[in-house]
Order: sequence, then structure tokens, then C-alpha cells
Amino acid sequence: MRTIKFVIIFALMFSICYSADILLKQVIPSQGAITFHNRSGKSCVEVKIVTRQFAIKKTNNIDSLYIARCCTKCQVPCSVVDSFSILFNGRKVFVPLLVYCELSDLGRGDLSLENGKYHLKLQGGDASGSYCSEIIFDSTVVLQSIEFRSIFFTDTFASTRYKYIAF
Repeated sequence: MRTIKFVIIFALMFSICYSADILLKQVIPSQGAITFHNRSGKSCVEVKIVTRQFAIKKTNNIDSLYIARCCTKCQVPCSVVDSFSILFNGRKVFVPLLVYCELSDLGRGDLSLENGKYHLKLQGGDASGSYCSEIIFDSTVVLQSIEFRSIFFTDTFASTRYKYIAF
């Protein structure tokens, strides 16, 4: 009886971890660049993320203090996002700084097309410091970014919808 319970628990845990691993296919380097591609019909989307490692030290430098605050402290040195760009059919899509400025220690990601909108899903951190982020955009602008407290894209922590006003 104990063996059966162990096998069932193991199978459930394996299926949950396996499904999360399939969801996010590409490994994001802690230092360097990665480009996510999605082609559907005549549309070609590229999302490029550039990361760098950042050693957390005691300092009074305001930039270093801000970066250190964004780190999940799950890996040393911390990995921060230096730049984030989206190209749709070769044209730049406007990306607000708020979308990526607090992303750190990214591990995996995937880009997909769902209901006519592109979804970039990212996993970051580790163990109790893990989080997920989903960035939703179309051919011209970022529409929404959602932060989750778990690696299974449940338990929304924060959600931001972007509204663009022409002057």
C-alpha cells in the first residue's frame, strides 16, 4: 500500500514538473543573448533578451542598489536583463522599460501565438524565490505584463495593462 502511494505521488509530481518543462522550451543564459522566434502565416516575430551577470556588493551607488534589489538572490552572481526588444516583420515594437526592468535570474522562456496575440512566458528565480512573467503584445505595442508567484502561471502577483495615448 505504501509503495502504491509513493508511485502515485511520484507520478503526479513528475507530470506537473514535466508539463512545466515542456511549456517553456528555451533556456535563457545568465549572461549573453537569446532570441525567441515565432512564425505564423506571413508574420515573423523575434524577441531578443540580453542578460548580464551582476555581483551583489555593499555600495552606495544608486544604480547598483536598484539592480541588487531586483535580484532574486537565487543565484550568485545575479543575472539581470540589460535589454529587451521585439521585432514584428522587421519593425520595432515599443516596449516600456517597466516590462523588463525588474526581471532577473531568468531560467526558461517560450514565445507563442494565442488568440491573435503573442505571449512571451518567462520563468525566473529558484525554489521559494521563483516567479513567472507573461508579456502579451501584438504587432505594434506591448498590451500587458503579468507576474506570477509560482512556476505554473497561477497565483497572479501583479498585472499591468498598458494604454498608449497619442499627443
